[in-house]
Amino acid sequence: MQEQKRVAITIGPYLFTQVPWFNAVLGLLYLKRGWDVSFVVDDLLFGDKAEFEFQCGVIKPVIDLLARRFQIIRLSEQGDAQISDQIDHPQLERLALLNAIWRKQSTEPSAALNQLTEEYRGTFSRTLRKVRTAFDATKADHWVVPHGIFGNSCIFAWEGSVRGIRVATYDAALGSVIVGSDDVAGYQSDIPKVFERRLFFSNDDLRRRCIQFARDERKLRVLGTDKNRSQLLSYRDDQQSRKFDIVMPLNVDYDSAALGKHRLFDNSFEWTIETVKHVLQNTNASIAVRQHPAERFENVQRDLAAIAQTIGQHPRVHFFSATDLVNSYQLIDRSSLVLPMTSTIGVEAAMTGKRIILESSAYYSQLTFAERATSKQNYFDLISLAANDPNSQPQTQQQIEEAELCFFLICVNQIFTTFTPMPDDFENWVKNDLHEIAVDPATEDIMDSLEKDVPACLLRAQRLLGDQS
Repeated sequence: MQEQKRVAITIGPYLFTQVPWFNAVLGLLYLKRGWDVSFVVDDLLFGDKAEFEFQCGVIKPVIDLLARRFQIIRLSEQGDAQISDQIDHPQLERLALLNAIWRKQSTEPSAALNQLTEEYRGTFSRTLRKVRTAFDATKADHWVVPHGIFGNSCIFAWEGSVRGIRVATYDAALGSVIVGSDDVAGYQSDIPKVFERRLFFSNDDLRRRCIQFARDERKLRVLGTDKNRSQLLSYRDDQQSRKFDIVMPLNVDYDSAALGKHRLFDNSFEWTIETVKHVLQNTNASIAVRQHPAERFENVQRDLAAIAQTIGQHPRVHFFSATDLVNSYQLIDRSSLVLPMTSTIGVEAAMTGKRIILESSAYYSQLTFAERATSKQNYFDLISLAANDPNSQPQTQQQIEEAELCFFLICVNQIFTTFTPMPDDFENWVKNDLHEIAVDPATEDIMDSLEKDVPACLLRAQRLLGDQS
């Protein structure tokens, strides 16, 4: 028999969702495509003990059934490999902090956050020793894990990066999936790959259609009529509204898109506070800090309130909470400089010619329309130069078009499908046979991206615009 390529797929409890069953079906789909599949059972405790043990019991019959056909490797049965104090421990500390931030739903420094970080660090240290042995046992071409940051999934992603083995991830919401073909799905690292590999935009007509799609979608977001209803207030052409020279659009910091993306600051507290203080002390510019509108659904006010209290009142700074009746696009359109973290609104700002300065490793940080600071001092210097001469470096037409193409790819990066591990979606697709699931175009795009390391946004764009080049 010709030797098959091997993929390793994790299967284990995940926030009381249908992730274990979803991953089992991914394995069946890989098998249909001719792959040798190994399932790695993640049976090492993370999170709530009672919840974890209950779901382990529920999925046991599924794993026993899979064992009739597939290689099953249980983490709990693996030996303890060596880990490095110099290489592994700093990363384990970082991953533990990110998980603690997610659990606390806040980046605000506290004793509780430190305690939880230390607890997770110990857990991850023990898990990494088992995961390292599991990598030796599977000898897989690549791995598939959910998320890539939360829980033990981050340890598989880390071990893959150490070994140079691709670890594909996915993230899901009700009715949609995002794939990261070789990174955390929420980081959207597949977007710059399309530019790096010079894919898809060589055809002038196709390029124009992509740009028009991006402009149409942005209009919907500006008006607050997009599918997510991202803005509380529709855009108004009101010249009487307050104008700010600089706008800082904040992220949802415990969302995977932002977790661990600061380069020059330890966290968003430090970034926001130090940046605002620099603007007030070294320029004459006014600055608006805008909490992410999506946080109004979570009723998260504590981070912004603590930041505002630390900085204090000043006539040149204003803090807009997620529930304030203000349109973020209106703030940005009347500004001359935007300081995003990883938010896509930074790309949208560049589409209108606004200057963008980044300190983070956002997915668009290496594209030409974003200025990427090389150090904290360089970041502050760039801000000072831009604030003191707001017209010094407007976006060129080429940079604006690159931002429009980037935004287009973001719009099509989400795969809309009921084949997700979300409980309500699961109730629908679990009734279908495997062939029905496999031939669905959305499933094909999920599998092609996972299997072939192809950006999902490229696959979706080809379907949308009918280009198969």
